[in-house]
Amino acid sequence: MTSGQAAFPRVARLTRRLRWNPLALDIAVRSGVYPRPVHLPHIPGVDPSGVIAQIGAGVTGRKIGDRVVAIPWRGAPDAPRRSVGLEEPGGYAQLVRLPVDATVLVPEALDFQTATII
Repeated sequence: MTSGQAAFPRVARLTRRLRWNPLALDIAVRSGVYPRPVHLPHIPGVDPSGVIAQIGAGVTGRKIGDRVVAIPWRGAPDAPRRSVGLEEPGGYAQLVRLPVDATVLVPEALDFQTATII
């Protein structure tokens, strides 16, 4: 594991508790009409939500068991935006590696399906 990877938590997608509905972006990517190129091999699933299963060394502000949804992020202020399911492997995977800044806590009162589309 590199030092860059150590700062990334891993977020589990809850397939048993989550009724996952593809978003419009997922449909556009799968049908080939999304305007930006998606490089193969590709794992779809834009903006997945789930429970943090692992935390990298030095990560603060999140803990194992936190309910989160993924959001787009930038590696640096002038870097291009990155998104799970577009430029990065998506939520159809069992685990998704994300920078901690690319997660938002999901309140207990909000289900994962709703959190994914808000």
